[in-house]
Amino acid sequence: MATPASRIVTLKTPGAAAAAVRPPGGRDEPAGASVSEDEHGNGAAVGDGETGGERWRAGRPVEDPYKLKSWGFISAKPSEYLIHYRRGKLRARSSGQGASCFKWPTDTVAILPTSLKEVFFSANQITADNVDVRIRGMGIYRIADPQRTYRLFNFSFRERAEQKLAFAIADMCRSTAKWLVSNMTVEECIRKRKEEIAAELRREVSQVVGGENGWGIEVATIHIQDVFVVSREIFEAMQEEHRSRVLLNAELARLERERRAREERLAAERTAKETEIRVQQEIDDLARSAATRKAVEDARAREQVAEAEKQRRVRELAAESAVQLEAIASQERKEAAEAEAEARVEAARIAHEQQLKERRIEAEQAQATRELEKEQAVTRVRQATEALILALDRARVEANESIADFKIEAAERRQRVVSRGRLDRKLDEVRGEQAANEAQVAFRSAMREVENAVGENRVAEEFVLQALPEIARAFGSQFGRISVTQWGGAAGPAGSPLSPLAAAFAQLLEVARAHGIDLGRILGR
Repeated sequence: MATPASRIVTLKTPGAAAAAVRPPGGRDEPAGASVSEDEHGNGAAVGDGETGGERWRAGRPVEDPYKLKSWGFISAKPSEYLIHYRRGKLRARSSGQGASCFKWPTDTVAILPTSLKEVFFSANQITADNVDVRIRGMGIYRIADPQRTYRLFNFSFRERAEQKLAFAIADMCRSTAKWLVSNMTVEECIRKRKEEIAAELRREVSQVVGGENGWGIEVATIHIQDVFVVSREIFEAMQEEHRSRVLLNAELARLERERRAREERLAAERTAKETEIRVQQEIDDLARSAATRKAVEDARAREQVAEAEKQRRVRELAAESAVQLEAIASQERKEAAEAEAEARVEAARIAHEQQLKERRIEAEQAQATRELEKEQAVTRVRQATEALILALDRARVEANESIADFKIEAAERRQRVVSRGRLDRKLDEVRGEQAANEAQVAFRSAMREVENAVGENRVAEEFVLQALPEIARAFGSQFGRISVTQWGGAAGPAGSPLSPLAAAFAQLLEVARAHGIDLGRILGR
């Protein structure tokens, strides 16, 4: 049985020849072979004529899980973290930053870089004011918790794992940047890229990749390098607006300088005036002597003339300004008065139209009320006429019955009252005429009352055209010509043959009075 020191392990990979790997320091090295170590101290046997630490991987893919030795001593650099698993358990004693371990073929060893890495990202997004911008930035991160990162990413393919990690962080930065830009204006994107966008990017990304439930990644910083406006026209318009603001600020600065210069000039003039006054006072003191008094007086006279001229000029300017202000004020008052007059005329016109409209509505309502009252009066007259006709019908029936009874009684009395018949007949005729006259008077009174209630002309017209013809036809058809022959002594009013006629007229009057019609007054007209 071969000893561990002399055991040879053969590794076979696609597209590469078998390589014999011996433990470092082994005694049974093939003749002509040299042992070299890679950057992690991994040794490899290189065939004759081959030199260099990577010759043993000739022909193998870059992403090869067998970059590390199958067994032997493995060391990590100070900027790397070594993770050593044996039988599925982490060996904390041989794992750590820049640690070393002895790997058996059944062990799992991974080396994770903990140095700072940088990732670049760019994104296009429409801002809140509908401007297409492009953002380009850079992020710097490192693996702060290698054990957590190792559990989430497969570092058997180290380059691919680092690339996937960088892509994931770049995609997170890109999506977060697009979300931030969509809620900002282009001006805010350009001026607040450091304060808001970069800080918010770092905060959002750190919440995902860091913390207790993160990936074990620490984001050192995120910088927004450039913010571009994609549309050239919009960029030129923004530049034009910026130039306009710069020119405006320059103009404001120039005006401010001119204002300060005027203030300084006025201050200098005031100082010169004060100096002149002091000098003048000194001259006055020196001019007290008789020799110089006349010259001083002349100078004062000239100053007074100049001051008077100056005051006159000031008054003229003040007068001109006052005249202009008065003209402007007069024009404004005139315009205000015209506007107020127009407003009053318009208000009066609106009020007049409103009054006309109200009067027209009131007239229409009054006309409708009068027409309704007339229609109601005509209806009452018609109802009264119908009631009168009905009463006449009842009176006619009663008169016929009374006449029949009277004829029977007259036949019985005929033999007794032959001698007095003619006289009594004449008396009955007179009484019948009297009853008819009374009925006519009653009808006239009733119609006069109705006329007073709803209008004389309308009631008279309705009564003459409708009521009287109906009443006349009713009396004519029922009574016609009455011939009465009576024998015997004179009968009383109750026994008169014309008593049914009188009763009919009386009943007619009662019906008319019940309906509010004074037939006597109407017929009396």
